[in-house]
Amino acid sequence: SACEGRPVAGWSTQKWKMVWETQVECPLRALCWDPVRQHMYSGTSTGEVWVWKTAVVWQVAYKLTLPASAAPQGGVGVGVSTLQLLDDDRSLAIGLSSGMVVVVDLENSGATPAVLRGHSQEVTCIADSGALLLTAGPDAQIMAWPRSRATVPGCPLVDEQHPHRSSILGLAVVPGTTKLLSCDSTGLAKVWELQALSCDFTFQVPPTWWGKPPVDCGVRSVLYLSRSAQLVVNADTTYFYSLAFTEGPILGGLSSTAAADDGAD
Repeated sequence: SACEGRPVAGWSTQKWKMVWETQVECPLRALCWDPVRQHMYSGTSTGEVWVWKTAVVWQVAYKLTLPASAAPQGGVGVGVSTLQLLDDDRSLAIGLSSGMVVVVDLENSGATPAVLRGHSQEVTCIADSGALLLTAGPDAQIMAWPRSRATVPGCPLVDEQHPHRSSILGLAVVPGTTKLLSCDSTGLAKVWELQALSCDFTFQVPPTWWGKPPVDCGVRSVLYLSRSAQLVVNADTTYFYSLAFTEGPILGGLSSTAAADDGAD
């Protein structure tokens, strides 16, 4: 775990207690775990990615410096907003506050990182379908980038009837399919077909018939649970919503339940 106050902490999953803590020289904005190399990556507010290793204690082994081409015009520094280890386990996608994405080859330190430009604001969501890299953020735009051709411009995913109009908080590729889930801060969620780059289905979380207009649902975070095929949406301080998908042409259908949080642990 990390926060703007600059401490970094590790927690034991057996007893859920802190087992180590260290101070760092600048605020960290993103963390990513690499299960293959047993490394941890952290993104800083100054535009660096630190690679952590452990022998006896966790410490920064080396730093990945972003290419100069990733800086916006004028040379103003950028921060790292999100990190995502891609499905090939050899590439790290780095979302930046400038709206760019840098893809680093972890197996070839001499390879030139790919710099993807397509967003007007910071990139906060990254997903990988194998064939496509998907990115999104506060500009309400989803971009699709061919994984095999880093120099090809990205293509936006567009739904003119029911577009995202607020910050996109979650992207998730449904395993074993060509479907992408997206959800924004108003609770508008969409199912996309990646082969056609088109929207299959749109729904509201929570549904408007639950008594709340969409603008007031206050979505804060979104998580897709691949094993149980559920989209979990933290909609406000009182409720979270679990959307369960079944088999079928779109993901099959949609059922939703609301679970109240009465404040108890």
